[in-house]
Amino acid sequence: MANADNPCLIPALVLDLPINEFLGWCCSLGFPSNKTAETPDAGKPPEKTGPNTPQRRAIPPWRRQIGHRDHLLSDLGPLTSPLASAAMRRQDKADRIGEILDHLYPETPVPLDHRDPYTLLVAVMLSAQTTDKKVNQVTPHLFAVADTPAKMAALDPEQIRVIIREIGLAPTKAKNLHLMAHQILDAGGEVIADWDFLESLAGVGHKTAGVVLSQAFGIPAFPVDTHIHRLAARWGLSDGTTVEHTERDLKKVFAIETWNARHLQIIFFGREYCPALYHDLTACPICSWASTKKRQLSEAPKRRRVTQRR
Repeated sequence: MANADNPCLIPALVLDLPINEFLGWCCSLGFPSNKTAETPDAGKPPEKTGPNTPQRRAIPPWRRQIGHRDHLLSDLGPLTSPLASAAMRRQDKADRIGEILDHLYPETPVPLDHRDPYTLLVAVMLSAQTTDKKVNQVTPHLFAVADTPAKMAALDPEQIRVIIREIGLAPTKAKNLHLMAHQILDAGGEVIADWDFLESLAGVGHKTAGVVLSQAFGIPAFPVDTHIHRLAARWGLSDGTTVEHTERDLKKVFAIETWNARHLQIIFFGREYCPALYHDLTACPICSWASTKKRQLSEAPKRRRVTQRR
C-alpha cells in the first residue's frame, strides 16, 4: 500500500495507478519519487551502471495500447499524460489536443478522390451513410461518364442510380445529383463558393457545404459530422446535443486558421484511435486524460459485455 502521508504518492492514489508503475513514470520524467513503499525488487542487489549502460525508461500504462503512430506519440511526452486534471479549462484542453493532432497529422489530404469543386461536391454528397472507401470505388466510373454539371444533367436519374447502386440510399442520391446538376447550370454552370448557394442545392446540407468551401475553396469552415460530434463530447470540448451546437463550440476553442485542417485531423484520429464502439477510453492518447471519469465509466460496461461474449 502507498503511504498517503507522502505527498509524492498522493497522485497515484487519485489516478488509481499501481504505485510501482506511477513511481516508474515519475522517475522516467526526472521527478524525485521519495519512494518509501516496498517493491518486488527491494531484496535484489543494485544493477551495475556506467556511462555505456543503456537507460531503461518505464512505459506509462496509458501508452501500452497505442495505434500505428506510437513513435510519434512518444515524442509528445507529457502531452499525452493522464496527469491532466479533469477540471482543465476547455480552452486549455483544446490547445493541448490541437498540439497532439498537429503532431500526428501534419498533412490532411481529403480522403475523397476528386478533381475540382464539382466532383468534390458530388463525392461528399455520396459519402452520406457510406464509407469513403466505397465512394472512392464508385466515383471513377461516375466521373468517367459525368464529371461536369452538364454531363450529369444529360443523364436521367435511373442511369445515375445504376452507376452508384452500391452506394447507400442510391435512388435518392441519383435524383439529387440530377436535380443539382440542373440547378448549377441555371446558376451559370459553376459551383459558387457561397453558403447560401450550396445549401440551396438538392441533397446538400450544412456539413457538405462546409466541406466544399473549406477543402475546394480554402474558406474557413468547421464541418461537423456525427463522428466529430462524438469525439468533441468525449473530450469535453462540447456539451451540445446537436452537430450545430458542437460546431459553434469547436469554433470557439480552435483558431480560425486551423479549422480546415482540424476537422479532418479529428476524423483521422477517430478512425485510428477513437472508434464509436467498444473503445477503451483509458488507453486512448486523448480520451485517457481529456474525458471525465464519469464518461469513462459510462462506456466501460460496453467493453465488459463484448469481453464476456468472447
